[in-house]
Amino acid sequence: MALLRPAPSRRAGLAAAAALALGLAGAPAAVGAAPAGEAPAAPAAVAAYAPLVVLHPAERYWPLAAEVFVRRSALLFAHDRGCPDRQLAGAGAVDPARLAGGGYRARAASERCVETGRLFRSDEHTRPFDSARLAPSGGEGFTLDLAGAARTGTPSSSVEPGLYTGTAVYYSYVPERFVTYWFSYGFSVPSFVASSLAGHEGDWEHVTVALRSGDEPTHVAYFFHNQPPELVAWSAVRKEAVTHPVVYSALGSHGSYRSAGLQGRVCLRTALRSFCGRDATGEGLRWRSWEDLRDLCSEPWYGAWGAWGAVGVLGGLTTGSLPPSPYREHAPSSIRRGATPC
Repeated sequence: MALLRPAPSRRAGLAAAAALALGLAGAPAAVGAAPAGEAPAAPAAVAAYAPLVVLHPAERYWPLAAEVFVRRSALLFAHDRGCPDRQLAGAGAVDPARLAGGGYRARAASERCVETGRLFRSDEHTRPFDSARLAPSGGEGFTLDLAGAARTGTPSSSVEPGLYTGTAVYYSYVPERFVTYWFSYGFSVPSFVASSLAGHEGDWEHVTVALRSGDEPTHVAYFFHNQPPELVAWSAVRKEAVTHPVVYSALGSHGSYRSAGLQGRVCLRTALRSFCGRDATGEGLRWRSWEDLRDLCSEPWYGAWGAWGAVGVLGGLTTGSLPPSPYREHAPSSIRRGATPC
């Protein structure tokens, strides 16, 4: 899909507004300096267009930082056919850099539950039930099995009413192409699904801001339920403080939408049954993502490509999701145009 360019007068107005509100005109590559022990400051465009995420007022599954997810998980190589899983590291003992570097290895199990064949590495596409070339068959593969008590995520630590704080937002950025913001949650189950058995651990959601020359924004892509994203022109996007797109996080599923209310009907299908309904978004706690931004490419766990979460009882739909990785698309192809952030 081709990107539409607003008229020159509109471009000038957007640039001037951004410059006045956030100091982008003549700004250095990064905003502020990182205090000792904290993440480096994000590039100016990344900080400027970081979204305001509005959580649903009835939300029960809060954001959960990726590093906390890894720390609260055991690393398993799941086996199919009722064979016992192999535990490679217990909760608190998973090394995120080793995980991303392919340092954990295991074999698939035969019908007799004998581990045999090639060694799979933790940086290969091994999410159970995926049909990737390097993945073992069926329900075999690496999984981070999150402790049940961690599923609810991290409640807000803000002393200011109405705000959510306590969890970082991750970004992947290609200058003058795009910046994608990634939100991590411990558990996901849509509000239109009655049983948590139809949910899954390890929920990664995201939105993309398309950029052109001078890092001026043109569109925002809102992602939900593995559907094609909704691509909205920058001029039509609701914003906070001039430049921050407002993103509504759906109750339970955390899909990203542009407005509050009931959203369009979606169907989530498994081999056994389908779950159809409409996501709900609403005016709950407001999460200022620009207050804690982390460069995805610099995270020690970046590169792991198994399941972030346990194997689900209904197959791939209820199995932990794929995290952002070097192999996963960081933006729609019409925006990305072959560019990769790292």
